[in-house]
This record gives sequence, structure tokens and C-alpha cells, in this order.
Amino acid sequence: MAKFGLSEDLAKKIADSIMHVVPYNINVMNSEGIIIASGDKMRIGMLHQGALKAIIKNGLLEVYEETMTDKMGVNLPFTHENEIVGVIGISGNPEEVRTLVRVIKVVAEMMIEQQYIINKDLRRKFSFENFLREWCDTPRDSYSDTLKQNAIDFNVDFEAKRVCVVVETDKPRTMLMDALSVYLKNDEYILRYKENISLIMHYGNRFHARLEAIRDHFEEVKNIGVGILTSDVFRSVVTAQKSLFFSKRMGDVDETKNRIVYFDRYWVHDIVFRYQRTTVFENVLVTLGKYDNNNEILNTFLAYFYFNGDITQITAYLHIHRNTLLYRMQKIEELTKRNFKDMNDRFFLYSAYIIYKLH
Repeated sequence: MAKFGLSEDLAKKIADSIMHVVPYNINVMNSEGIIIASGDKMRIGMLHQGALKAIIKNGLLEVYEETMTDKMGVNLPFTHENEIVGVIGISGNPEEVRTLVRVIKVVAEMMIEQQYIINKDLRRKFSFENFLREWCDTPRDSYSDTLKQNAIDFNVDFEAKRVCVVVETDKPRTMLMDALSVYLKNDEYILRYKENISLIMHYGNRFHARLEAIRDHFEEVKNIGVGILTSDVFRSVVTAQKSLFFSKRMGDVDETKNRIVYFDRYWVHDIVFRYQRTTVFENVLVTLGKYDNNNEILNTFLAYFYFNGDITQITAYLHIHRNTLLYRMQKIEELTKRNFKDMNDRFFLYSAYIIYKLH
């Protein structure tokens, strides 16, 4: 069986390219002697007896007299890696076309080799993309022997610490991915991952500056989520996705602007979000929400944490006097039985704020 299957498209390219420069009809047959490209379109799909004989002979076949099955001309097999992949047939006096068919054979084999290399590169690229996807989907302690071997074959260092960056776009177009690749260094990778683009990067090499350049130079880029630095790419991917999730839920990112958000800012949110007994926090919000019909106390509580306790920003946002804010904060402490100045109580209230924003 031939390692390289001659496609109809490639056969047509061979026939068309030759017939542009020679005054003879060209037939291209596959390794079974079937005509798959020809100047005479009516013959496509028919068995070519001369080609079949040339394949069996494994050499040049010349036909001087036309018969019911053979036309005058020459037929010469062409090969790839020493295996016959097809036959070139030229109609005409063998004395006139014998030399020409040998030239065409060389041209055909060159075109086949070129296509083989292209196909091989495409297969390797496809395999590498699948490898990257599996790498991103697999926790480090679950790497299969096949995945490890693929890493060796692709010269990917599993031990190196990396940061996964998830780039949110309307559509992860190939042109955008090619443009983003310019910002990557050696041993850094880019792939389509789910609905976005993922970059697997090293932390050094002007890491922050490169992300800012991507944010500023590409209108298609909406937001950029940055995961943790680790040798477990799966964890970095997950935390990059979480950074985008938390930033949107917490109101930290405006989707009309390009923003870069780091998971380092949201590790507390992740802990609180994964905490199963959220009822204790939710009760805080229920208590504050029931205090007044206008939700003044609840909105004050939310504004306090949104503005990180900055009195000036909070009063300006709520359009209230400083003393009014202090009164409301005192009322929150009474209702929740928590003290803003106590570190444990403050963390508890902040956790309640996170739960409210995320749910």
C-alpha cells in the first residue's frame, strides 16, 4: 500500500500545469490504473489499460498502435519513497513524447514530495494542537505515559513553571492568533481553547509589558485573565478562567474596555466561593436587606467593600454625609453582631460581600 495517496486535486494540478505548456493530452492515473485527471474529462473514472500494464511492468509502456483498449502514446509510473503512487499518460507518437513523459514524471514527483511535506507539517501541527489541549485539560498528577512521550517528541519541558493567559475575543480567528504569536518567546505556546485563546507563557521576558501590548494593540481582545505561576498548566488554565469569572461577577471589569485581571487578586474569592456552608454568609445579607425598604443599609454595606473602606469614595458614591455613613456602619455592626475593626469579623463580612456578588 502506498504511503502517499494521490488525491484527485493534486492529480488535476499535475495535469493542468503540464497541459498549459505542451500540445498533448495528459492523463493522470492512480496506483490502481483509474484515470483521476485528464484533458479529456469524459475519461475520468475509467480504467486505463495502458496504465495498469505500466504498473505491472513497473516501467515505461509504449503503445504504437491503437486498439479497443489502448490509445497510442506512452505511460510511465511515478513514485514516492520508492512506491508507485500513479501513472502519467501522454497521447501521441511514442517517438515524440518519450522524453517529455520522463520530464513530466520528475515534475509530478516533485509536486508530490512538496504536497507530502505540506501534509506532514499540517499533521504535526494538528497533533501538536491536540497535545496542547490535552495538556491544558489534564492535572499534572494525571499525566498519561502517552502525554509524557508526546511532550518529549515535541520538546516541551513539563518541569518548567508557566503562566496560562486566557484571552477573551469575539472569535479566536487564525489571523489574530498569528498576530498574537509575535508576542511569544521560545518555549511559549498559543492555542484555541474552548471559546477563547490561551497563551502558555513564562513569567519572565517582560511578561506584564507583553500583556499590556496585547491589550492595547488589538481591538478584538476584550479581557485577559492571568492564572497562577506553576508547573501544573491545568491549574494555571483554571485559575486564569476563574480570574475572568470573578472579575466580572465582582464588577471589577468593564466589558466595554480591555482589562487584564490576575488570579492573585481573587484567591480569597475562590476560597469563599468553594466554601459549602454559604448560608451563614447569606443570612447576613438577608438581615441587612430586611432592615429598610430602600435598602440603604444593604447598599452601604456593598459600597463599603466595593470601595475598600474609602470613606471619601463611599460618601460620594452614595451622596451622603460622612456622619450618615458612620451611623449606617454602626447600624450594620448592630444587625450583624460584627465589628469592622475586628480582623476576623471584617473578613467574615467581606466573605458575605463576595458571596452576594458571586451569586
